[in-house]
Amino acid sequence: MVRFELQRRNPNALAGPWVGEHVLKDKVEEIERALEAHEHLPLVRDENTHANEFWLRRRLAWIGEEHGQICEILEQAYAALGKYLSFHASPPTEVAAQLLRAAGRLAKLDLIYRSPVVPDLDAELDRETADYVRTLLEQTPWDSLCGLDLRLNPDLATGQFMADADLISDGCLLELKTGRSCGLTKRCKVQLFGYLMLCREKRRLDSSFPEITEMGVYFARHGYLLTFRVDHFAYIPGFQAVEEWFLSEAAQLATDRSRSRWTKLRRAKELLLSLPHECCV
Repeated sequence: MVRFELQRRNPNALAGPWVGEHVLKDKVEEIERALEAHEHLPLVRDENTHANEFWLRRRLAWIGEEHGQICEILEQAYAALGKYLSFHASPPTEVAAQLLRAAGRLAKLDLIYRSPVVPDLDAELDRETADYVRTLLEQTPWDSLCGLDLRLNPDLATGQFMADADLISDGCLLELKTGRSCGLTKRCKVQLFGYLMLCREKRRLDSSFPEITEMGVYFARHGYLLTFRVDHFAYIPGFQAVEEWFLSEAAQLATDRSRSRWTKLRRAKELLLSLPHECCV
């Protein structure tokens, strides 16, 4: 919802693809792989072939059903967002409520993308959760988050390595955190530090990409925005050596076809946590 409200407040914002759209693309590729496997079954059937065909058909039916649910969720979100963005002033309560319901289902697609567990895609936000989200939105410092040069879910991909952040506002890279913690933990620092190196590499490859001079975290539960300057990081002893190592490891991880996406995500987190803490201070 924060992304959508920022998009309404700044119609010129550059909005990257939703995670749910990546999930749909993955699901289409999964269907294509299953169909290809079915086509390569031998013409002469034996007991094992019949068993493989049975499981392939079941898999295709299951993937197809999930694909239909994902399409429905995305279509619902597209329609609700289009209506929401048509209002320059605060949208009517029912329009905002419709988008909130769509956003609740859309968030479930993030779980599919980041883990092999499939949540109940048909379940909607309960009333208590919806009211709590509205409370968090009311305390959000919109003027501090919504800059003139605003990028939502900016793509930090460099070569084969895929990554995106929450937003970049006037050169400040921000992560949105909804957890109970309201402090800059080591895990949070190294995540931002890794994003900074990806942003620097992205800018080297694309001069239109903004230079990151600040980073920060918005702790939504507490309505607290923490930012700090980072334009001095390049002068920290050992920074460039760490940056070269990190980008090299990230590139190798991205091209490793022997790992699943979830294994790569776990490895990426391990990679970030292995960064020297001194460079993140």
